Amino acid sequence: MASFVYTNKLVKHVPGIDGLKTGWTSQSGYNLTATMKKDNMRLISVIMGEASPTQRNYDTVKLLKYGFSQYEAVEYQSINYKVDEYKNILLTPQKIKIVTKKGEKPTGLEEQFNFTIDKNGVKAGEQIGELKILKDGKVIYTVPLTVEQDVKKASYFDVLGRTFKSMFFD
Repeated sequence: MASFVYTNKLVKHVPGIDGLKTGWTSQSGYNLTATMKKDNMRLISVIMGEASPTQRNYDTVKLLKYGFSQYEAVEYQSINYKVDEYKNILLTPQKIKIVTKKGEKPTGLEEQFNFTIDKNGVKAGEQIGELKILKDGKVIYTVPLTVEQDVKKASYFDVLGRTFKSMFFD
């Protein structure tokens, strides 16, 4: 059985660091991409061009500590956030969190969504589209959209009824 030597020593010695990749080349020096999760937020650091593994590790920890001290993941919308109603309720199946500077609220955000209801029906919880959160016109978060209840295939009489209703009552 082959043994595996893990060269990212931070995984064992720094709580929350759970990966990712070390490296060295003669052109770039010592490099480290690390991931760390703390307080329901995950940060990824990339350190390149260090002279030694010790310096690479030091700068990685310093960068991650800075990130966690200055930023936080703020809940923008809760799970099952109701995006729209169109014969059914469109929901997000997960919380939407936005990373902001500590103590600040997310501002200047726009929401765009798209969805398609299959003519053959849709099951509750099935993904039918997505909601995009934008800041300054750039997508910063994308979450799937689902429906709250099953949407069954419309019968001939359902379509006929909707047609008459829209002709006389809308």
